[in-house]
Amino acid sequence: MRSLRHYSLLLLISLLLSSCSAQLSGGQAAFSTDTIKGVATIEAATPQLPTETVAAETIEPEKQSLFNPILCEESYCIYDAPALLETPLPADMNQIADVTYRYGTTQMGQREAHLGIDISNPGGTPVMAAAEGIVVVAGNDDVTHYHPYEKFYGNLVIIRHELPGLEQPLYTLYAHLSAITVEVGQSVKKGNQVGLVGATGAAIGSHLHFEVRLGSMDYNSTSNPEIWLRPVNNGSNLQTGILAVKVNNPNNIPIDSLLIIARPIGAPPEKSRAANYGETYAKGIPSTDPIHEIALFGAIAPAEYEIIFEKYGKFYRTNARVESGKLTQATIDM
Repeated sequence: MRSLRHYSLLLLISLLLSSCSAQLSGGQAAFSTDTIKGVATIEAATPQLPTETVAAETIEPEKQSLFNPILCEESYCIYDAPALLETPLPADMNQIADVTYRYGTTQMGQREAHLGIDISNPGGTPVMAAAEGIVVVAGNDDVTHYHPYEKFYGNLVIIRHELPGLEQPLYTLYAHLSAITVEVGQSVKKGNQVGLVGATGAAIGSHLHFEVRLGSMDYNSTSNPEIWLRPVNNGSNLQTGILAVKVNNPNNIPIDSLLIIARPIGAPPEKSRAANYGETYAKGIPSTDPIHEIALFGAIAPAEYEIIFEKYGKFYRTNARVESGKLTQATIDM
């Protein structure tokens, strides 16, 4: 399921960024106190980013634990990332998910909603268990289907995990494998090999398709894997962070599958590639309690960011800081 860039996405980026001097609005955050039950940069053509932005009032938030959140009344909050899962690929191989087809996105309506992440690596690269658990599926999905389409995942492994802080089991799914090296019922430790990267099933090129499912193995029980994975080091050997975007949307304005941009504040136009381009979740994609995100940037470089999206000719924005190894929840008012 690895994607290609599309001309329509680049056109939308250019249209959005060329008019960012239009009306913008800031946001204030509210945060659930429930125990959590569910929870990269495109080097595309360089669009012209605005050089002037509306200043946002930024209040330094108190750092807190995601598993014991307190009410957040600022425009963003910073949490210790859950980090319950490790990236299931070796540290000396690519660990960054494909940012052109993130979890919950559709490539601006051109594909079906993606319920996992894709991490490209050569065929035969070891795939490792993201956490300790029990193998509950090891085989080909032409026998038992874990996707609405037959033979979609090809060779796959599913592991059931009982993890601290969760009230329900968490399942990790590893798909398109060229080989499987575990058996059903086998106990695995974090980092144990479970298979090899491949391109079996409905795969375009060699990559690992990785999913997180909460409470059951059902296809509709997915959660964004990048919320659960420990932030990785980028190409500069700098530990990244996670940026989750939430909206206060009292009028229930449709905001699915919209282009959303996170741009480092103060980046000059010639550095515009430092901006991160994403997409809000497609209709029907669940957010994760208590994050309630409508978009998420995993493996994002630590910086101060301006976050912008447009709807009905109006631009909505807020500012937020991302820190190494942390999860930032930024809220935009509509």
